This record gives sequence, C-alpha cells and structure tokens, in this order.
Amino acid sequence: MTTASLKPQVNVDSIPDALRAVPRWLVWRYETRNGKQAKVPCSALTGKPCDATKACNHASFDAAVEAVAGFDGLGFALGDGFAGIDLDDCFAADGEPYNWARYILEDLGTYAELSPSGDGLKLFMRGRKPGRNCKCLLPHGQVEVYDGGKFFTVTGQRLKGAPSEPRDCTDELSRLYSTLFPPPTRPDAALTPRRVDMADAELTATAGAARNGAAFTALWEGKWRGRYPSQSEADLALCSHLAFWTGSDAARMDRLVRLSALYRLKWDERHYGDGRTYGEGTIQRAIDGTTRHYSPADERVAYGNGFLRTSRATLLFDALLRSVPNPTHRGFFRELLLLAWPMSRWGHLGCLRAEGKGPLSGRALARRLGYSSGFVAEALRALQAATLIERVTVGGARYWRIVDYASWVWNERELLSVIWTAIPREGAASRTNCEKAKVPKLQGQTGVA
Repeated sequence: MTTASLKPQVNVDSIPDALRAVPRWLVWRYETRNGKQAKVPCSALTGKPCDATKACNHASFDAAVEAVAGFDGLGFALGDGFAGIDLDDCFAADGEPYNWARYILEDLGTYAELSPSGDGLKLFMRGRKPGRNCKCLLPHGQVEVYDGGKFFTVTGQRLKGAPSEPRDCTDELSRLYSTLFPPPTRPDAALTPRRVDMADAELTATAGAARNGAAFTALWEGKWRGRYPSQSEADLALCSHLAFWTGSDAARMDRLVRLSALYRLKWDERHYGDGRTYGEGTIQRAIDGTTRHYSPADERVAYGNGFLRTSRATLLFDALLRSVPNPTHRGFFRELLLLAWPMSRWGHLGCLRAEGKGPLSGRALARRLGYSSGFVAEALRALQAATLIERVTVGGARYWRIVDYASWVWNERELLSVIWTAIPREGAASRTNCEKAKVPKLQGQTGVA
C-alpha cells in the first residue's frame, strides 16, 4: 500500500482517452494540515496552489503530465459532464472489495482505479447526480459522489476487470444516489420550522439536561474524538441536536455553532459547487433529517432526538424502537440492536446467544449493559411476545434472533445504511433511570436460559 510519505505511482498509459481529451487537468502535492496529510491542488501552468473549480487553473493533459514530475500526482477537475465516485477504505482484510463496493462497481460498470493510498477506489463516468448530497458513511468505508466542484486524483492504476473508459452512467448514478441519500420520509405532514422562545443560554442548558444531554454537552464542548470518525460527523451531529432544539431555525443554529467549541474556520469556507459554505450545507443536512422539534408539552422529548436524524435508516430505527410496547424496554432493545450488528460479520445476522453461556447470553447481557438479570429476563420475554425477537437454533446452539433484522438494516443489494456510524454508542450513562435495574428480580429467575 502506498502512503502519503511515498510518491504515488502514476500509470500515464492507462489513463482513459476520454479524460485525456478534456482540458480539466491539475497536479497536486501532499501537505500537512492540522496534523493530517492533505492533497492540495496546484495549477500545472503556474505550479502554485489553486482553486480546482476554476477553469483558469485547468490545463491540458499533456501540460499536466509534463509538470507532474515536481508534484505528487495528477488531478482531474470533475464537471462539464464528468462525475466521479470515491470509495474510501473499501477493501476487506483479504484485499477484495467489500460487498457494498462490489455492488457499486458492478452496477455502474465504468472506469475505476486505485486511489493514491491504495486503500480506496475512484470511479469516473459521464452523468449528473440528482441532488446535492455528497458523502455517505458506512461501517466499513465511505462513499462520496460528485459531479463538479471537486477534483479527483488520477493514478491510472486501473482496477482489474474494470472497463478502460468512462461510460454514461446517468441512470445508474441516479439509482445509486437515491439508495445512498433517500429523501426524508416523515410519518406526519411536512415538518415546518417553529419558533422556540428560549434564550440561547437557557436552550443549551435545557439540551444539556435532557436524556441525551451527555451527547449534546460533549459535542458542545468539542469532545468528539473517540465518538465520531471525524469532526465533520461531529459537526452534523451537533447541528442535528440544534435543529431539534431550535425548531430548525437555520440562523440560530449557525449562531449557536459559532458559540460552541466545534466552530472552526472551515465553517465559512465555500464547500459546494453552488457557492454554499461548509456550514450552510451542514445545517441544511441536519434540518432535512429532522423529523420533530422541541416542545415543552411533548412527552416524546423524553428520548426525542436522542438519535441523529440523518437518513431513512434512522427513521426506521426510531420506528422500530417505538414498536416496543413497554417504554422501559426501549433502551434495552436499542442496546440489543447495536450489539447484534457486529454479529453479521460472522454470519449470525441479528442473532444473540440465548443459552446460559457465551458472550451474548442473558446473564452476560445483564452484566455488560448494566441491567439487573430480572429486568433482562422480563424484557426478553416482552420483546418475544411482541414478535420483535424469537428463538432460533443455529449449529445446535440456541439464539435470540431479532425478527426482520436483515430486511430493515440492509436493502436488497447489501448497501448498509448510515445508521451505525450516525448514532454513536453512549454506554450505560445514556440510559434513563426507569430503564436501569430498578425492576426487582422475578421469582426463580437469575437470568435467561
């Protein structure tokens, strides 16, 4: 694998003719910014850092190849009918693409090459995406979709079996976009902004005292490391909280972010092809994903917006939790869902051990999640009665299986929703008192056998 400390190899002969013919070429070099290696676009004409979106900084392919010797690689400015998809960290330990990446490669059937790091893939095609969203986080990697306002590095290291030229993927790109970024589906009428009559200090204090207040406070204080993959996800998380508490008041959200410890210069940088700043885009994404607003009279605030409203998967997750008959079992069921996800990596999709032994047995669940054994026993029986979980036998061992787990987490093409990265684990401290071990042990029950 190539690292940022080594100059990536560029196979000029394998670069598609369709890209060579378009004068949208740049060169780039590695620079350390905020402790991270960044790819800085430079003009092949002047050799200076430049805005990759401006045509005056673009050069012909031959000019870029001639200049690349003094830089770390070639770049191509997307736009003018050319789109690109970046599959970050898309390779499994065996060196093969994950299923979600393989699906994208097969469905689009266009030119694909290794990224400079060797850990990802870049796909080039003709077409336009039908919306403004760009990034979709997955448990194993990330998908970025652009049709302008961005430059892609070009290595010419074509993926084995991939076509040698970009193709028109207008229909496929639209289908992929709708899968990665489904429009918000709200159970009620369209949500409209509402005024929240609280001073900023009172609002942030109220948010910090809510059931999910620990998560809000950590974000407000800038403590995102270890909770989110990067600060961008933390920015969106804070804005999602603020959208709920401010009634989707974009101006107030912007003001509050600037008062928080997460505010940084990037907030005001132009980040989108239509001229919007990074902050404006982040606020709009949070508002688009918000399904309800704070209201003092709304009892649902007890756990409302405890999950970040960022996708269709989040809505499905929330709907599944609301289907739990006893509200005191919802926190426990949420923990089961999050524990069940890693099991899919070993083939036991949605399964939990139901025997008295093993890491996910009833007794172990009680110890691991901080509930009493009696509460776990009662909750599992209630969830089974509600047809949310069921007992199954796999390889001679008994398991609890979450009913329809696969159908609501995965779509038919195995593209995992963003829910598992959008909702960080908060641990036992995030659970309400009524959900903790206040239920007395049932007679004759010390766990779940």
